[in-house]
Amino acid sequence: LHVRSRRQRQMCIRDRNTSLHLVCLYDGNTNDPVYNLLKEFNVEIILHQLPYKLELMEIYPREWMLQNLGKEIEYNRIFGTFMRMEIPVVEKEEKYVLYSDIDVIFNADILLEELPHPTYLAAAPEYERNVEDMEYFNAGVLVMNIQGMKEKYEEFILKMKNRERNISGLFDQGYLNELCFKDMELLPIEYLSLIHI
Repeated sequence: LHVRSRRQRQMCIRDRNTSLHLVCLYDGNTNDPVYNLLKEFNVEIILHQLPYKLELMEIYPREWMLQNLGKEIEYNRIFGTFMRMEIPVVEKEEKYVLYSDIDVIFNADILLEELPHPTYLAAAPEYERNVEDMEYFNAGVLVMNIQGMKEKYEEFILKMKNRERNISGLFDQGYLNELCFKDMELLPIEYLSLIHI
């Protein structure tokens, strides 16, 4: 779990504008203010340990970050972004899951039956408004087919075991693109909209 500021966390949770049941995979300290804030807003918290932290530290050593990103990123932030990869393993009841980063604001309620029902996942473009030019998707909002993504998860775990760094982009979003881009379905372009708080 990673968010930019306490104010942003509060706005994202408080202004949810949706009847969706909010769930957060959490791999942190239960005494942390973020944990308490999630509890305060009745978010269901699932405590889950990321099983490949050591592999990620070897795949993305500090030297690599400095050389390729020009800065170090805290490993806890990296681990937080990879939690979305764990959804197919953790989810036991739903066939489809709508995933969103914690900094996503819902402007209106979302009816799950109106969303795509992908074989693997549905996502919005990263940059392109013209989907014909799309070469990469944004992983900030996804509809996941849990059964289909279990297959992709097995491929991902093999990459972790083999210490394979993705070549498609940064961290988990790059792995998701490598594994799913050819099989993905599109979310409406509105799911790409970005605002700055």
